[in-house]
Amino acid sequence: MKVILVEDVKKLGKKGEIIEVKDGQARNYLIPNNLAIEANKKNINALNAKNESIKRSESQNQELALKLAKQLEKELIFLLTPILIFLKLDHLRLWICIVNMVDVILLEL
Repeated sequence: MKVILVEDVKKLGKKGEIIEVKDGQARNYLIPNNLAIEANKKNINALNAKNESIKRSESQNQELALKLAKQLEKELIFLLTPILIFLKLDHLRLWICIVNMVDVILLEL
């Protein structure tokens, strides 16, 4: 009998897999303990729809993560860009200080 595993089962397979098991094992152990459901057309179609939904969701999450990474990269470049500050102490010496926005933010704290 073909069944769809609802949970990971040792020595049989992982959640979502369609496997072939003996009828007795399916009817007496897997199905009553909610470890598997019968692999009929309705359940297979539901599994396929669920897998497609998960793939779509993962794809959208990946696109969002890439957009956020690009935006964060631009902000980090701004924060880490060195800024030259010239400090004149007297007419003989000129002090040059190189800081970035992170240093400025830390000074404000």
